[in-house]
Amino acid sequence: MLAWVETGIGGARAIKAATTASVFTLSSLSNSSLLAVGGGQVAFLAQGKVYTFDAASGLTRLRVDAQPAGPVFITGVALVFTVGGAVYRVPL
Repeated sequence: MLAWVETGIGGARAIKAATTASVFTLSSLSNSSLLAVGGGQVAFLAQGKVYTFDAASGLTRLRVDAQPAGPVFITGVALVFTVGGAVYRVPL
């Protein structure tokens, strides 16, 4: 799994992910951010919410209805991040 941010003409932006079979556009919002990649998952921020994309299923899921305060990590089985000084671990 590979994930990246593309910037186009006029500042257009897209977060993309590639598997061995396909390339997916995960978000085309100008304020989206790539947060973490690991364990076949891509975590990204869109509209102040954290989503994950699962390469095996091709599905995107809302994981956190809040913007993390610091770095986001994928441990292989969980998404780990902080919000408001508290550390959270969300199973993938």
